[in-house]
Amino acid sequence: FFGCAMSSLRCLWLFFSACVALDNGVGRVPPMGWNSWNSFVDVDLNEQIVKETADSIVSLGLDRLGYKYVCVDCGWSAPDRDIHGHIQPHPSRFPHGMAALGKYLHSKGLLFGIYTARGSKTCCGGAGYNAHQYADIDAKTFAEWGVDFVKVDSCGHYNGSLSEWEQFASFRDALNKTGRRIFLSVCPTIHHYDRNNNCHSKADTVYSPFSFLPHNPGDLANSFLVEFSNNGNTKKALDCHITAQEFLTYSNWTGPGAWNDMDLICTGCNDSFHPPGAWTPCKEKPGLTQSQGRTEFSIWAIMASPLLLSSDLRYMSKSTYDIISNTEVIAVNQDSLGHRSELLYSSQDDQLQLYCKKMGTANYRTFLVLNRGTTETSLFVQWEQLLPPKGSSWKTAAVVRDLWAHKDIAHNLDKGIHVQVQAQDVRMLTVQFQDPL
Repeated sequence: FFGCAMSSLRCLWLFFSACVALDNGVGRVPPMGWNSWNSFVDVDLNEQIVKETADSIVSLGLDRLGYKYVCVDCGWSAPDRDIHGHIQPHPSRFPHGMAALGKYLHSKGLLFGIYTARGSKTCCGGAGYNAHQYADIDAKTFAEWGVDFVKVDSCGHYNGSLSEWEQFASFRDALNKTGRRIFLSVCPTIHHYDRNNNCHSKADTVYSPFSFLPHNPGDLANSFLVEFSNNGNTKKALDCHITAQEFLTYSNWTGPGAWNDMDLICTGCNDSFHPPGAWTPCKEKPGLTQSQGRTEFSIWAIMASPLLLSSDLRYMSKSTYDIISNTEVIAVNQDSLGHRSELLYSSQDDQLQLYCKKMGTANYRTFLVLNRGTTETSLFVQWEQLLPPKGSSWKTAAVVRDLWAHKDIAHNLDKGIHVQVQAQDVRMLTVQFQDPL
């Protein structure tokens, strides 16, 4: 669609047609849960906050919607290892230890996620596994603590000769040796990405699995970060996340067991006061509006990205809850086929776009019309655009359903439908085609 001129690497991968995923038995659908990073970084993170967040997930019923992972990000670990080389929790922030925290989360029916880095230090100055030096001992420790999810960042200094792929692979192999089924999430980096746009300056790190070529990223991890720089609670950051999916990855890298990670969800960041302290994405102003939050959640869902909330769930507003608890949108994300939506149309200024996702039920498609502009607009969506199977002739949509209005809006439509979209908002619809395939 976008042509091979963007990158010779992109052309190389057009010859590969199927996602080959890490076969560790987890991540058959995108993970859902909560991660501490957007709200609690470094000194602001402690075990009491994590426990209270877990309590909120259960009391709000989010666990029953699929939000199971509780991931403790940067700030949990001490800067130094013990005399035997074991990684340690920060003594004042997690005084009862990580095994006790994991047991608490499991008692709630939740899953335990933790953070590390492939360098000698994490982004918050805690101990990393240093490419391979401590990979086996840390993986074994995490398994003994009952960890179910590990995020591996790209922070820290490393002087050795291992490639980035080999550094991540050392931890993948170490996790596999433990015998415990653990979801592995990685943050692959490109330090010299030369695309000139408003999303990236040369000083920033770009996160993309392009650095893994010619390897398939699904052979390495269950999810891989895709973005121009760190996430943020602003419309510009949201627009950049969407743009990154166009230029930094491929649709055929995503499927059961391997997911393009659009990073943590900022919806809800405005629900609580964030005191001075370490920078967090939630502290960025003015924050997302309600329609922008709805857009974020819709895009993450149709892109088959992990749905990891990251606001302070203890103070969740009704408007935030209404967005992140939409079961019809969640079902699109969790569809068993695992197809990542494709961009079918983009206006010349990229302000109006059409995405479509194949669903596990053959004659269903979910499509999304995104209006990034400042005025209301419309788009005529033709049925023949919506990725029909080869040789099929879709002529009639038996039912068109609006997933945010929670109602059917049309029946027995020939050719297509006009979709009206408010400024800086989104419409997300599912179509059931009448003609048998």
